[in-house]
Amino acid sequence: MELTYYKCPLCGFVYQVPEYWMDFSPEETLEMTHINLETKEVCTETTLQKLKP
Repeated sequence: MELTYYKCPLCGFVYQVPEYWMDFSPEETLEMTHINLETKEVCTETTLQKLKP
């Protein structure tokens, strides 16, 4: 199964998405509220950037 990875430029949070969820054409950015794993609080950055393979 092919995966696409998105990373928060502020806190380093990484989110993986199966490519079939993205119709095999993943966007360059993904809007997602997430937790900063260091502070355990909601990160102020909601735009995740696609990681290049």
